[in-house]
Amino acid sequence: MLVAIPAEMNLGSISLSTSHAFEFRIQNKGTEPITPSVKVSCTGCTQAHLLKTTIGAGETTILKVIFTPKAHGQQSKVVRLNYTPKGLNQQSLAVTFNCVVI
Repeated sequence: MLVAIPAEMNLGSISLSTSHAFEFRIQNKGTEPITPSVKVSCTGCTQAHLLKTTIGAGETTILKVIFTPKAHGQQSKVVRLNYTPKGLNQQSLAVTFNCVVI
């Protein structure tokens, strides 16, 4: 099972068309390695990748996110890590970030 620390982040007020980089810690609390795929809710403004493609049991890695807003106003975006633990159905861990683009 994957957990995110934090699961949600508030970036506050940020500038339009400027890239903003930040990180989430992702921990595998399970007993088997997990190889998640990364999916972003806005492919035109958000890039995300894991430092490790496979996260061993008990290990932690970093999810790096770069957000380049394209519109003014309140923004809320989601990055999902989809994975299938051994012997279980597919699961998803969602991390969210919010901001106001000025």
